[in-house]
Amino acid sequence: MLAAQLFGQDSISSDTLSFEKDKWVSSSDYRYEIAKGSKFPSVTNLSENEIIEILGQPDFEDDKLLTYCLDITAYHGEGKKCLGSFVTINLDKNVPAKYR
Repeated sequence: MLAAQLFGQDSISSDTLSFEKDKWVSSSDYRYEIAKGSKFPSVTNLSENEIIEILGQPDFEDDKLLTYCLDITAYHGEGKKCLGSFVTINLDKNVPAKYR
């Protein structure tokens, strides 16, 4: 089971009709607006594939965690790094999505 909420909030109001995947994928400003606001799509009880269908490929992915950078990612040394805030979705536990 997967719950969704923003860091510091009890729940996210789901408004997937107003969520624009193309903007989410291409615009840091839009990612910040969506992540901080109430239009972040609900990912509660969705599979990893369903989440990726809604949000696109994550910037980072491991066994149980999807991370979406809100800023454009950069390469530092041999690895990629978020330049600012990010949203994480834990696939393993009933842990809410977190905005940091």
